[in-house]
Amino acid sequence: MKKRLLLIPVTAIAVIAGIWTQKPVTAKAADDFVIVLDPGHDATHVGARGYGLKEEELNMKIALSCKAELEKYDGVKVYLTHPTIDCGLPGSSTRECLYSRPDYAKSVGASLYVSLHNNAGMDTSGHEVYYPNANYIPEFNVEGAALAQCISDKLSDIGINDRGIHTRDSNGDEDDETNWYDDGSRADYYAVIRGSKKNGFIGLIVEHAYISNANDASLLGDDNMLALMGQADAQGIAEYYGFAKKSGIIYSNDRWGMYNDGELQSDYNGLSSNNNGWWKITNGYVDFDYTGIVYDEERGWWYVKDGAVQFGYNGLKYNENGWWKITNGYVDFEYTGVAYGEESGWWYVKDGAVQFGYNGLKSNENGWWKITDGYADFGYTGITYDEERGWWYVKDGAVQFEYNGLKYNENGWWKITDGYVDFEYTGVAYGEESGWWYVKDGAVQF
Repeated sequence: MKKRLLLIPVTAIAVIAGIWTQKPVTAKAADDFVIVLDPGHDATHVGARGYGLKEEELNMKIALSCKAELEKYDGVKVYLTHPTIDCGLPGSSTRECLYSRPDYAKSVGASLYVSLHNNAGMDTSGHEVYYPNANYIPEFNVEGAALAQCISDKLSDIGINDRGIHTRDSNGDEDDETNWYDDGSRADYYAVIRGSKKNGFIGLIVEHAYISNANDASLLGDDNMLALMGQADAQGIAEYYGFAKKSGIIYSNDRWGMYNDGELQSDYNGLSSNNNGWWKITNGYVDFDYTGIVYDEERGWWYVKDGAVQFGYNGLKYNENGWWKITNGYVDFEYTGVAYGEESGWWYVKDGAVQFGYNGLKSNENGWWKITDGYADFGYTGITYDEERGWWYVKDGAVQFEYNGLKYNENGWWKITDGYVDFEYTGVAYGEESGWWYVKDGAVQF
């Protein structure tokens, strides 16, 4: 133990008792909804050009914004087919690269695939969203149309002209199996929509604007607008599926964090709760490495073990300011007395803090005790002095209230009456160790 410093008490809040030493149970669904975003094209398989802009660069910026926005929602896991502008499948042809992207989505358990692009080829303006046709898995057509419309509406809200939502069938050679689904129906034209359907999830293509149009190019040249485009895509997806923004302590990106309106509260340090208990938060994350006494501005000082407030703990615990009396997990600034800690033994506590400088006598429900430097001194037997209570006979650290006889300290032999040095006694007194002696004013007269 070390000398204590000042610890300022704060009023405790009412909490439900119970010890929570395990990590919190996830508040999200058992399985995440996995969305794979495909930034169309890459540095090898380049996209359209116009007004000094490169489509693959624009698509990547939109995808990163979309991913960041989607990750604000609870129960959503987001992957990119390639996290940088570099090709995710080096050495591949355009066809190989396209076909690999829905296959990658399947490998990560995708529930939805969205390919993000910008259009070119006509002097026209606006966004378009392509969704699966009605063949092979008809429900993908119905769901895809509704989802595509939600995204389109959000893009319209930020001022991009609406060119509608569409399906497109393949129109190639009847002998080319890529033009047909396994049931003999006409396949979707776009490889990523077709591949997504074959892999069991909806695939969309979002064409945000026309890089070949001067008006649209002015929008695409603005990074803030590209961010808004990605956010609009994400908000459309979230609206259709009914996602809720992350709020409270939830599990995301392989860590438990504290969120508000989808944002990690990275500047928060203190205590916060979920349905499993109260937790130590460090820079927004549940700090499972933390064991000690922690302060929260609203809730005061609490004992925490492995990140969780220990509401069932009663005893003594330490922080950099000293040792403290803990009652039901809370630093008990109202406690004054002799308290027990299973690691530390019995100590004299005043206003919640162990008093290392105290020497004298103090009581608890079990009696009065000799305190040496704050500690209940069970090794002490003799006559000891207390400023408030005078001189008493102590054995094995405890005042002996039933003792009557003679006992010795460095100042002589004394008459003890009911444990107390009896300075009013004058006469002949008996000690079981010493026999009969003449005593005056409590002291044996040698």
